[in-house]
Amino acid sequence: MPIEQKIALASLIASVLIGVISWVVSARVARKSFSSPKLHYHMSMSPLLSKSSLSATNSLKIEFDGVRLTEPTLLSVDIKNVGDVAIENPPIEIEVTKGAYIIPGYFENVPTGYDDIWTIERTDADSCAIHLAHINPKQIAKVRFFLDENPKEDAVFKCPMKDLTVKRVASVITAESAEVILNALPGLAGVAARIILRRRIS
Repeated sequence: MPIEQKIALASLIASVLIGVISWVVSARVARKSFSSPKLHYHMSMSPLLSKSSLSATNSLKIEFDGVRLTEPTLLSVDIKNVGDVAIENPPIEIEVTKGAYIIPGYFENVPTGYDDIWTIERTDADSCAIHLAHINPKQIAKVRFFLDENPKEDAVFKCPMKDLTVKRVASVITAESAEVILNALPGLAGVAARIILRRRIS
């Protein structure tokens, strides 16, 4: 075989090998990115009773461990695994403004069998830890706390975990609640909205 043909063949083989290696590396990077754990969370606070209502009724007192709740407030935290892999033991902590008093509440709509592996622990007067042994893809943990007052600043959501992406969102919408909304839309508008919302939910 002439030297020119050997050089051309070697160049072709090298190009093919480089292409294959590049494809393998790109596929692995893409797979890692696609499989990275992701959490979305939504937080909201709403007073259970206003100060005026409490002051107007002197006989009504709400206390926890001997501490009077001057303006009892419900803090709702919804956490959704929006990735495609289960997340084990995310170190979630909720912290409120200094001076506010946070009380562990409860989980809403706990999945069957999760009562003992989803728990809340009070770590300080102004902070609580949320213990999730694991949270599966598309699963939502709805956690509720009580505060002694309605703080001026939002609570802080912390979850320092390697390779975990955490994002605050306006709403952690579920397929069930979306279906209720979609059923109210007529005709083609409902069909189009279903396609858009289901893509976002999934």
